[in-house]
Amino acid sequence: MAKGFIYICRNMAMPGLLKIGYSVKVPTERVDELFTTGVPEPFKLEYYCLAENAKRLETQIHQNLSVYRHRADREFFRIELENAIQSIANLCKPEHEWRDEQYQPLSSQIARINGQKINGITIVSRHDSEREITEMINFSESAYQQSLASYVYSLFYDSNSCCCNFEFANEVEQFGYIADDILEIALETISQFEWFGQIQHGKPLTDIEVDDDDIPW
Repeated sequence: MAKGFIYICRNMAMPGLLKIGYSVKVPTERVDELFTTGVPEPFKLEYYCLAENAKRLETQIHQNLSVYRHRADREFFRIELENAIQSIANLCKPEHEWRDEQYQPLSSQIARINGQKINGITIVSRHDSEREITEMINFSESAYQQSLASYVYSLFYDSNSCCCNFEFANEVEQFGYIADDILEIALETISQFEWFGQIQHGKPLTDIEVDDDDIPW
C-alpha cells in the first residue's frame, strides 16, 4: 500500500468551498501548482496528513462526502473544515498530520473583506452580511474574468433594503453594450439590485455555482 498525502485547501475566490485531494508530493508544492492562469487567487493549505493507501482513501472520503460535493467531476465540497477533517479521521489513523493554526471560520474571513477591493472593485455590506459579501465577490470575479471589472468602481449592499447598488465608470451608459454585459453578470450573481432606477432580481445565492470549468483538476 503506497503512502501519500490527503490535503484540504481553500480559495477566497470560491467562498464556502474546500478542495479535498490526494498527492504524492508534499501538499505545499501541490497547492502552488494549483495556482494557474485560470485561477484568480492562490489556494491556501488548511490541512494535510500522510496515510497509507492515500489514493483509495481519497476515493472513500469523496464518496462519504458526496452529499456536500459541488459538482460530481470536481474535488470541491461545501463543508466546514472541522467536518472535513473528521471525515478523514473516521477512515484512518494518519501517520502524520498538519493544520493551519491560523484557521478562522469562513464567516470571519469574509467579514474581513468588507470594505476592501476585489479585482479593483470596492465591496461594502452595510451590516457585514456574509451572504451579501459572497454575492459581491462572485460578481467581481465574474466581471474580472470578462474584462469588465474596470467599469465598476464599487458595490454597496444596503442591508436594510436588501438591495445592491453599483457605482460605474463614465463609460457605462444604461443602454450601452458594456451595461448589457454587466447586467448579465449581476443577474447571475446578485439577488436584488438597483439598475438605473429600477429594481432587478437575480439568482439567489443558493442557485449560484462557482465557474470552475477551466480549472485543471
